[in-house]
Amino acid sequence: MQSHWRPVRLGLLLLCGMALAAMLFTNALRLARTVRAQAVQAWAGHASVVAAVDAGLAPVAPYLPPRGRVGYTRPGFSWARAEDMGTFFMAQYALAPRVLVHGVVDDWVIAVPREGVEPEALQGYVVIQVFDTGIRLYRRQVSTP
Repeated sequence: MQSHWRPVRLGLLLLCGMALAAMLFTNALRLARTVRAQAVQAWAGHASVVAAVDAGLAPVAPYLPPRGRVGYTRPGFSWARAEDMGTFFMAQYALAPRVLVHGVVDDWVIAVPREGVEPEALQGYVVIQVFDTGIRLYRRQVSTP
């Protein structure tokens, strides 16, 4: 008698598994649509932000060497803050093929102001140019022996 019920149990188990898989697939599809809609909404208007960063750094580029590393600093910069990361990555894009490195690490450093906070003076560097946007370009002071 048990052998008679065994295929029925297996069929019910298979049916429950298929129902569960369909439910998970439907929920995953719904979640993907929601995330996509949120991403589209979050990035709406960012093309103008990219253009603004690009335009803000355009006057700086002629003062820099055509290639190589360039330091980048901003008051209160934090990799945990999305605005800071976004601005940094957009600045990298705007200044390519130069390699932008966070911090005061190279001969050239771009100091970007934060709203209401001016960049601090950098020891061992000379201000080459202060731009209308408040961005300051520094160059490492060469010491003569």
